[in-house]
Amino acid sequence: MTVMDRHRWSKMIFRAFLAPLSAALFGQPAHATLEYNLTVARVGVQGAQAYIGFTTALTAVCNNNVAYVTLDADSKFATFSVGLSARAAGRLINRIDYTKDGTGKCFIDLLEF
Repeated sequence: MTVMDRHRWSKMIFRAFLAPLSAALFGQPAHATLEYNLTVARVGVQGAQAYIGFTTALTAVCNNNVAYVTLDADSKFATFSVGLSARAAGRLINRIDYTKDGTGKCFIDLLEF
């Protein structure tokens, strides 16, 4: 068996067995969910996480029907302030992008009103 044959054999084993096993053991990456025209029902802070709740259920079925923002950077404070402003002004959230983790919590990636 030549070096080239061993390399092809190794690639075949990885593709056939190790890649699917790795995905099964460590999970698939989260995918963003996009929604449009939502009404903010409530906003709040719980520890180091702010949350925004909506009047209608989110498609991804998030815990407590809220989406969280971890307040660990200025940009995340800005994201929460957009939700707070929409609530105060009584305006719709035009677009929200969020991801759901393995525990059922949803985290906001983009918020626009």
